[in-house]
Amino acid sequence: MADNEVCAGCLRDDEEEIAVMWCNDCEEPVCRPCSKVHRSTNMQEIGKAETEESEVNLFHLVKHLDNSQLSNEKNLQDTVCTFDRYNALLVGKTSVFVIDLESKTIGRTIQLGIPIQGCKWITCIKSEIVVLCQKSTKQEKADFISWIDYNGVSLRTLDLPGNVCDLDIYETRVFCTFNNANHVTCTSFDGETNTCYTSLDLRESCKIAVGESMIFLLEKDRNSIYTIDIKTKQRSTFLKDEIINPTNMVLNRKTKELAVTCDGGNCLKIFNTHI
Repeated sequence: MADNEVCAGCLRDDEEEIAVMWCNDCEEPVCRPCSKVHRSTNMQEIGKAETEESEVNLFHLVKHLDNSQLSNEKNLQDTVCTFDRYNALLVGKTSVFVIDLESKTIGRTIQLGIPIQGCKWITCIKSEIVVLCQKSTKQEKADFISWIDYNGVSLRTLDLPGNVCDLDIYETRVFCTFNNANHVTCTSFDGETNTCYTSLDLRESCKIAVGESMIFLLEKDRNSIYTIDIKTKQRSTFLKDEIINPTNMVLNRKTKELAVTCDGGNCLKIFNTHI
């Protein structure tokens, strides 16, 4: 590798980082931050990631994003999703930031026009933006998801059980984990909520990802990911020693790959789920 050669991945995003390693799989030079991704066990080749729904591209976006306009926001890498091939969405406390994927800058800010205490999560269902919101009542804090238009106007809402830690939406069902409960609930778009899994051994504050027949639960303090069969409720260990200090995960249902941010959000690993 030549002296002062730049990272190929950063160069594709109009960034220049000095390469320190060579990836034999991708046959290209990589910088130190990107090398963590390239050398991860069971990872796909970064050059083969899908443009529209690439978790690698999102990870790279957050790593290089100029966040001077986001200085008052927290945990943005936990609340990012792809909207289309040109834009990504990051959710702030009471607004949604539209990020131009080409320039890596904030294209516009959507102020949410609903009375809330804050937002914690965002996704897209087809062309619709869906956010997890929290509001305070006299009795307790209540969680709900809201479908919003491009001007921040709420089109409809769905109430969820309180104190939601994380959620994932599969078809017309919302699966939730909680900060104060050892169970997973499923809420239909019609508003009916049922407990779909519970266990004394299940940690509170799990991250969740849902596939066609399987639930993935990330327990941060155990550095582990477990699978729950939705029909049989059987629990199995999916990952144990391959991840350290994990922060979040997302399941790509097209490729059936699970992306996990590790090392406090500084490293991304992608695993085949074979589901």
